[in-house]
Amino acid sequence: WNTYDLNKLIDAKGLNGASLLLIISGFASVFISFMGLYGSVRKDKCFLTTYCIMICIIIILEVSAISIFFNYQGETRAHLREGLNETVTKVNKENDKAALQIMNSIQTVFQCCGCNGPSDYLNVSMIETCKSKQSTSDKPIYFQIGCYDAIINYVNLHMPILIGLGICMMIFQLFCLIMSI
Repeated sequence: WNTYDLNKLIDAKGLNGASLLLIISGFASVFISFMGLYGSVRKDKCFLTTYCIMICIIIILEVSAISIFFNYQGETRAHLREGLNETVTKVNKENDKAALQIMNSIQTVFQCCGCNGPSDYLNVSMIETCKSKQSTSDKPIYFQIGCYDAIINYVNLHMPILIGLGICMMIFQLFCLIMSI
């Protein structure tokens, strides 16, 4: 992250908060698993009841997260478009190296160019990651799809897999809940 100098483009506190959230959730899952395992081995009602309550809370939080995800999809897409446009603007007007590195990374992964297409850049010939593999030095061929559309297509393509995994995980949690009862 430091090589991209992201603190110029996004709030670094958000990254620290996300990593802290992952650490806390890891400790919580270990603790909850211990409660269930200890309660089942010792046949202790208190531990099993605590495990059951914690699993119920997790399921409620997951259902809440799913509903928030579906309710704020439009806003998230608007923020994505806004962020990509801001980054391209920083590349065009300020010649910001961090913004250029971020766009180069996105364009390399998603094989796209700019936010809406190659016309977003003032001098697209300077952006090497916008050129397709069929491009030659005499005749450059640029990716015509914008990164916003490429990212949205990627998310939509992989959404059924994520939904399937989420459903399987919730079924497993319900199974654990029933077993603890």
